[in-house]
Amino acid sequence: MGKTIAEKIFDAHSVDNPADDIHVIRLDAVFCHEITTPLAIHDLVNRGKDRVFDPDKIKVVIDHVSPAKDSKTAMQGKILREWSRRHNIRDFFDIGRNGVCHAIFPEKGFVRPGFTVIMGDSHTCTHGAFGAFAAGVGTTDLEVGILKGVCAFRYPSTIKINISDRLPEGV
Repeated sequence: MGKTIAEKIFDAHSVDNPADDIHVIRLDAVFCHEITTPLAIHDLVNRGKDRVFDPDKIKVVIDHVSPAKDSKTAMQGKILREWSRRHNIRDFFDIGRNGVCHAIFPEKGFVRPGFTVIMGDSHTCTHGAFGAFAAGVGTTDLEVGILKGVCAFRYPSTIKINISDRLPEGV
């Protein structure tokens, strides 16, 4: 059997294989929003690593609580605004030019077939519909993605299903 699209994307983006099934891949994009990214920013700043691997590959949107509902969510937006300005991140979608992250990023052409994408959001895998390898990650992986432009994963598993009979109508 040939390779799946996920395997081909992994192989094309491979940077390192430090352990048996751990593969470090180069990222084409790091997507950020106001819920999970401020935590990563805060940690990077506190560790003296307030920088980004490539401001053109980081895409930022305020979308989960827009407009802010209270002072906490307003602060999350403020952190993203200041960070985006500080690092010359041009693709920042503030309130008034924003939308749902999983819609706006593909609409703007930021996710394409063959891309590798991470975001601190469990729904990020939906970008696989565009032929990309996309994964939701935790704060630590998001920090590494922002700082170094890489992320570590297990090699994608493949399941082959053979259908030997006719499927019922409607399936």
